[in-house]
Amino acid sequence: SHVYVDKASGYGMLVSDSTAVGTFTDVVVTNTKPEESSGYFGFGFYSGGTGVANIDRALFEGNHLAGLASYGIGTQVTATNVVSRATLLTPGNPANLGHGVFVNTGSEMTLSSALVEGNPFAGIHVTAEKSYLTLSETVIRDNTLDATGYRPGGLEISSGGSAEVDQVIVENNMWFGIAIEPDGTLEGSNLVVTGTQAYNEESPLGFGIINHWDTIVSLSQCYVSDNTTMGVYSVGEEGSTPGEDVNISLRDVIITDTRPDPFTGDGGIGLYVVNGHMCTMENVTIDRNLFAGLAFANQCEATVSNLVIRDTDSSENYEHPGYFGWGLSVESGSTFSGSHVLIEGAKDTGALFYDTAHSTLDNVVIRGTTPVSCALYESSDPAYCLAQGETAVSRALTLEGGSIVLVTDFEFSDNGTMGVHVLLGLDSDRVPFESGPNLVLTNGGFLDHEVGICIDDLPEFNEMTLHNNVYHDEEVMISYDHMAAPITHYPDPEEQ
Repeated sequence: SHVYVDKASGYGMLVSDSTAVGTFTDVVVTNTKPEESSGYFGFGFYSGGTGVANIDRALFEGNHLAGLASYGIGTQVTATNVVSRATLLTPGNPANLGHGVFVNTGSEMTLSSALVEGNPFAGIHVTAEKSYLTLSETVIRDNTLDATGYRPGGLEISSGGSAEVDQVIVENNMWFGIAIEPDGTLEGSNLVVTGTQAYNEESPLGFGIINHWDTIVSLSQCYVSDNTTMGVYSVGEEGSTPGEDVNISLRDVIITDTRPDPFTGDGGIGLYVVNGHMCTMENVTIDRNLFAGLAFANQCEATVSNLVIRDTDSSENYEHPGYFGWGLSVESGSTFSGSHVLIEGAKDTGALFYDTAHSTLDNVVIRGTTPVSCALYESSDPAYCLAQGETAVSRALTLEGGSIVLVTDFEFSDNGTMGVHVLLGLDSDRVPFESGPNLVLTNGGFLDHEVGICIDDLPEFNEMTLHNNVYHDEEVMISYDHMAAPITHYPDPEEQ
């Protein structure tokens, strides 16, 4: 106990033997240098070789590679009341790292009541198969870019590493707040992830949470706020399809106030799931984001209940400001099953289904959608332009391409131009789709639109079924130009 180590070489403190057990209290380790002979190491505290270490009340500051590190299967570290900060890079080491805490090569660490701050790499990194971190009552903050240009971040889990995290604040980091890289696993509860900053113009990120490729992430009672580009990003490998495992599961989560990329103005999305990831959500609120509140693309599967998406605003893209602002976007073969959904205050469309697989909405309210700014239609990009003389519109629900959507027990109210807009749309090459959507609307109500349902120029429109719906204060109930198949409409005379 009462240990002070300063300017040691290689290791400030070392526990590394199959029979080694160390118990340490009131420890300060500072300014450990790499070994002169090799230029390697420089750890503040290192446990490896199946060593067991117990640490209480410790400060690790100004060391190299990692302030606190564990290596090797069988190695176990338990640390409480720890500060690890201002770790330095080791240019002579091929693993030129600079972590506050490093859990590697199958070791296990339990860390509680800790502060990890001001490091040039991820504040905490858990990597390699069987590496496991149990983290609680900890703050990870201000791990930001230094003059060397290396990537920082909050908590990183990669290459088969796993972490169980509870009562943790991740704030004001750069590049990412929490990153779960291929084959990593995270179970988190009572988390706050906030204030993540963009990195640089070539690789800005700034995401609150990024879940990458073959990963499993479960989050409950979490608050994700004021991050950059995306609040939460869950992305599979390009071309992948959903597997057996849920890649991201959210319960009792709030995602709010995502900021755009500061270099382009793009992004600001609350939650984006892409490339074959499977997602489940329960009791989730997505509030005051940009471009899209919640988006799925490229063969994803989503099962959602008790979802609120509020006040999504249009993009702040510096070249073409003012486009999108959708509450929910489901695109490109993705499947969405949602029950008890509220979408309000979106721009352009409350919910978009763009060439999706079979999707359902049950007990859904979409209201208060408004048009985007006219700057959208002044863009030089034809993808964002209306024809000459056309004006901006807004709608509760939009379907494009071969989307198949079943909507039951719904209310679409006060969405401006249209309750529902069905159109052929353009594919990713800006070529019109060959066929239009299938839509079933049952047991719902339309209130206060110019047009209840608009079917727009669908030469091979497949089918629309309307059953037991109410239209109130609609200037036009249904408007369409031409289509190959008729609408099957079953009004209930007593309800109409």
